[in-house]
Amino acid sequence: MKRKNEKSKKSTVRIVVICIFLSIMYLSFIDHFSLVKVIKAKLKTSRLESKLAEVNKANEELKDKNESLKKSDDEIERIAREQFGYRKKDENEVRFIDKKEIE
Repeated sequence: MKRKNEKSKKSTVRIVVICIFLSIMYLSFIDHFSLVKVIKAKLKTSRLESKLAEVNKANEELKDKNESLKKSDDEIERIAREQFGYRKKDENEVRFIDKKEIE
């Protein structure tokens, strides 16, 4: 009788351990709030925060450039000359062309 009782206890313990294991597996991988989803969400959040930092940095640089353009006509003139080829009435434009550009 003792042997049957011991076997019965062992099988009950095994069943409980298996149930606990399956519950943990369910909660970790199958459930709506699975571990995999949480890890993916954290990685995505990290990537988005990094991108946000880059965009904020670029935004600050553009704000600084905007302020410098508001304060200085010389900067506006430099950009107009370099990017759009503007010149004063009595000026001649001289450009130096590299041999590589000709070929």
